[in-house]
Amino acid sequence: MTIEQENQKIINRLKKIEGQIRGIQKMVLESRDCSDILIQMSAVKSALKKTNFLILKRYADKCLNDLEKKNPETMDIFVDTMNEFLAESEYEETSGGADNEKDT
Repeated sequence: MTIEQENQKIINRLKKIEGQIRGIQKMVLESRDCSDILIQMSAVKSALKKTNFLILKRYADKCLNDLEKKNPETMDIFVDTMNEFLAESEYEETSGGADNEKDT
């Protein structure tokens, strides 16, 4: 798959997520049933997770390819990014990410 095809796949997923978010906003404004809203929120979370995976996979492939070209700094950046990504995922799983949320 070419970079352009990968980009298009990611953009398509992001557009779908954008549509889901707009749908959730409409559901809230219409005072729809909370369980329906939560189901849609779960679908968005799943879609974001899959999109994160695609982006992360592309990034990992690029970094590992750069390592073959003997660029040790790239590996440090890659490891730092992976640690940050994994730490965010772990935090979300345990607290839902709501601890730092303020009324907006």
